[in-house]
Amino acid sequence: MKVENLSFNEMIVQFVAMLEELPSNMHEQSCNWLTGGDADFEYDDMDDLVNNHFDSEDELYYYLYERFVDVAVARHSSQNVSRRRATFNASDEHASFNHSYYSHRRMYIVEALENARYEVEATENTLRVRFFEYVPTRPDMKNWLFLSYDGEERRYGNIASHWKIEMFKRKLVATAGMRESSRTRKFCPHCRAVCNPTTDMFTINQGRSRPIKVCVLCTIYFYDFYELSTGTFHYVGNEDDLDTVDYSAELITRVTDLRNFKRYDLVDWIKDRVGVVPFIPNYNYEDYHSELNWSFWQTTDQGTVAIPNNRYGTTVQRDVTHESKEYARKGMPIGMELEVQYRDLQDQLTGGIRKLLHPLHKDFPYNNERLRSTNNQLAIGSYDVSTGRHGLEFKFQPMSHQFVAKLPDDFFETLVSEFRGYNAKRCGIHMNIPKSVLSTGQYWFFIAWHNMRLWEYTHASEDGYHNILGDIYQRVDAEYAKWLSLTEVSIPESGYDFECRCGNHDGESQVVTIACSTSRYLARRTSSPERACWINIENADRLEVRAFASNTLKSRLLKNYQFLDAFMTYADAVTLSYKTNQMQNINGGIQKELEAAFEPDDLGIVLNHLNNQYLFVSWLDATGYCHQYPELTEYLDSKGYRARANEAMESSASFKEQVDHVVNWS
Repeated sequence: MKVENLSFNEMIVQFVAMLEELPSNMHEQSCNWLTGGDADFEYDDMDDLVNNHFDSEDELYYYLYERFVDVAVARHSSQNVSRRRATFNASDEHASFNHSYYSHRRMYIVEALENARYEVEATENTLRVRFFEYVPTRPDMKNWLFLSYDGEERRYGNIASHWKIEMFKRKLVATAGMRESSRTRKFCPHCRAVCNPTTDMFTINQGRSRPIKVCVLCTIYFYDFYELSTGTFHYVGNEDDLDTVDYSAELITRVTDLRNFKRYDLVDWIKDRVGVVPFIPNYNYEDYHSELNWSFWQTTDQGTVAIPNNRYGTTVQRDVTHESKEYARKGMPIGMELEVQYRDLQDQLTGGIRKLLHPLHKDFPYNNERLRSTNNQLAIGSYDVSTGRHGLEFKFQPMSHQFVAKLPDDFFETLVSEFRGYNAKRCGIHMNIPKSVLSTGQYWFFIAWHNMRLWEYTHASEDGYHNILGDIYQRVDAEYAKWLSLTEVSIPESGYDFECRCGNHDGESQVVTIACSTSRYLARRTSSPERACWINIENADRLEVRAFASNTLKSRLLKNYQFLDAFMTYADAVTLSYKTNQMQNINGGIQKELEAAFEPDDLGIVLNHLNNQYLFVSWLDATGYCHQYPELTEYLDSKGYRARANEAMESSASFKEQVDHVVNWS
C-alpha cells in the first residue's frame, strides 16, 4: 500500500494507520529510533508503543510529531554535541554561551519538515516514509526519510542517511542534488546542513588548519570573536581583556558579512565581539614527537628576542671566545620538558592543555607579528605514558631565566591550582641546554663536576656529607634519571680505586682520575651509557639534564633555570682561567684536545674547583651573581650551603684564593 503527496501532518496520520495494521513483531528489532530506546521512555517495544501506552490516536499522533522532529534535530546536531564536548571543558562557562542555538535549529528543521511533501509505503515487511525533491539531473528523485524495517535487505530500521536540511531555506534536500561544483549549495563541515556559501556561511579559523566556512548557527555556537582585519571568526573564550572596538557597520569590510549580521539579527550579538583577536595557541593533544619552530627566547632592553636555534650551528664550540657564549651570558636559553598530572580527573587531557597554554600566551607574540603562528608558540602539550594515567608533558621553547620570570602570573597560578608536580613521583623535569652556546671547556667541566659529585655520593659518609646536586635536582637516582657516570669506567661499580686507564695518572688523586676519564669518555663517545641517565648527551644538538623533580611553584622552576645558567657561567670562568705550559695552547682555556690539557701540574685551580662543591657557592656571592639569581640563592641559603661556604671562606686562605682567582675571570 502506498499513499503519495502528503503534508507532514497527513504523513503522520497515514504512518499511524499503517503502523497499526502491520504486525508489531515485524518491528521489534527496529523501533529504537521511534520509541527512543533509552531510560527516558517507559516502553521499549512496538506493541507497547502502538497498542498500550497511548489512550487515543491523537496522543500517538502528537508523540510521533514530536518524535519525528526530535530525530531530525538529533541527526543534525549530534556531530556538534560530540564536537563541543571535545572542544570545551564541561565546566567552562563559555560552553553554554549561545542558548538559542538549539531553539533556532529546531525551528528551522520543523519548518523544513512541514514544507516537504511525503509518501508513505507499507508492505508485508516494510514501513517507509519518503519525501520528494526536484533534482534537475534526476527529476523523479525520491528519498528515504524514515523507515521502520527493511525485510529485503534484512537491515534493522533506522533514519535514512541520504537526506539533509537546507537550514535557511527551511526545506529537505536530496544528497544526490549536492555536487562539489555547485556554487550555491555547500555542506556545513560541522553539522552537514546545506547552505549557500555566499549568504549563509561565515569564515572561521581552526588554529593550524586553513580557514573554512561554516553555517551561521555553527558560527555563533562555536566561535565567539570576529577579527576585523581578516573577516574571520575565532574561538577565544572568556577573556576580560580582549582588545575590542565598538561595533559599527563602517568597520566591517566584508559586504557579505555585514549583510549576514543584519539578515540573521546578529547585530546585538556581535557588538561586543569585534576587534583584534589575541593569539590563540594550538591546544591539540599532540603526539610526543611533535615539534615547534625552536628559537632562543630572551628579554632584552629592546623587548622580546627570539633567535633561530641554528644561528650558531648545533655543536659545542671549539673557540673559547665564540659569539654564542657572549649571547648566552645575557641569559642562556634552556628548554624545559615539564611533566605534571592534571588534577581534574573528570576532564579530558585537552582541557588541561588548554587551561595551561591559554594563560601562558596571554601577551604573545610580544609585538612581533613574525611570530604569530602556532608553530612558534611557547609550548605544546602531549601525553607521556611515564607520567601516569592523567599525566601530561609540556615542551617549552628554550628560554632564558629572565624570560621565564616574566611569564604571566596567571600561568604560574594555573600551574599550581590545576596540576600536581613534586608530589607526583612519576613526574620529572628535563632541562635542555643547546650545545651551540657552550664551549668545549664548559661542556667538559659541567659533566666532570657531576661525575665528581657522583663519586662523593657513593663514597662519602651519610651523616656528614651534603650533596648539592641531590638537593637542587630533588630527584635522586629515579628510574628515568639514573645517577650513572659519564666516564671510561663506571664510578659506582669501580670501588674506591677508580682508574682512568690512560696510564699517565697512577697514584694521582681521585679528582685527577675523574677529570682525565671524563675527557677520554667525551673524546670517544657521543652518547650517554643509556638514555635514562641523569645527564643525557645522546642528542647531537643539546645537553639534557633529566634529574630534576617536577615542580609547579614558580620559585622552584626559576631555581632550576638559574642553577644551570649560573653553573655554566661559573664553568666558563673556571676553564678560561686555565693556562697550560704548552706553547700550542696560545689562547688559553680548555679547548678541543681535552686529554692533552690534563697534566696535574697545569690544571691546578681547575682541579680544585672540580673537587670542592662549595667553591661554586662562594663564587656566586663573591661575584655578586647571587643578586642575578635570587631564587637559586634563596634555595641554597635555605639548605645551608651559603652558610657552610662562608665558613670555608673565613677559615681557609687557600679556599678564598681559589675563589678570587676564578672571580677575576668571570
